Amino acid sequence: MVSFACTLATGLIGFLAGSELLVRHAMRSDAYEIYRERFRAVSTPRIAIGDSRTAAAIHGHDLDNLGLPGDDLQVVIGKLKARHALKPLSHVILQADPHQFAAYRLLKDGTGKVDDLIGDQPLLASMRPYYRQYLMAYWNAALLKFVGKNEPIKPAEPPPAPDQAGFAWRELAVSRVQFHLPLDRPEITQVATTYRRIVADLAADGVKLCLVTYPVSSYYRQAARRYPSFDRAIAFYDKVATEVGVARVNLWAAIDDGDFGDTDHIRQASGPAFTATLLDRCFGGT
Repeated sequence: MVSFACTLATGLIGFLAGSELLVRHAMRSDAYEIYRERFRAVSTPRIAIGDSRTAAAIHGHDLDNLGLPGDDLQVVIGKLKARHALKPLSHVILQADPHQFAAYRLLKDGTGKVDDLIGDQPLLASMRPYYRQYLMAYWNAALLKFVGKNEPIKPAEPPPAPDQAGFAWRELAVSRVQFHLPLDRPEITQVATTYRRIVADLAADGVKLCLVTYPVSSYYRQAARRYPSFDRAIAFYDKVATEVGVARVNLWAAIDDGDFGDTDHIRQASGPAFTATLLDRCFGGT
């Protein structure tokens, strides 16, 4: 029994130590640390905030892009409150996409993510929420590298362009849409109530808001037509904007397929032109 307990304790200590080493190694090249410093620097009162669609689409124009892949609406709203508290905002582009009401987003645990942005870092980097969520992925990558350490590493292949592989994009879109499927009645969720409240509160503070539905490819739109809950989620955002009296821009079908890096993210080269158009639609170019 004592031997088993010692073995268990040794294994646990080894896992924790290994996790810490893996996370600290990942931090050397991870853009999140730069993001954290930029969030706290409050360089401009004009921001765009959301998940990877925001991160991919917004470029320049004296606008701080605080989009981060994987952020659910609860985390986005928490960040928005924290950023406004650090220094009052003047203009906000706030994501208004249907997939934020998908089950996988509503069930995500964002506990501690906002505190990690604005608070002090814990002693163990592996305990930080952003890195903790990828801990098993770090271990998996390390084990694969160990097993295949003598094999040459092949560069990642870019996703096929829509005009070169329409079938591949169609299949990917179907998979993405099923994963992103919103609940049938998104407006009754707790996050919908919280979203409506933060929009109203910021508008009352004099912040100019624009609720933006980002573009998706024709392949994605075609797959989404099978599910009315996508339209209902968009209708929810429309209703919030109308009730509160803030700008609302729906660009769901506004971009050609050649401007996408995948089925539902704008490619980097198309970002600046898209951002200029979006600012004009949201705030009249100001």
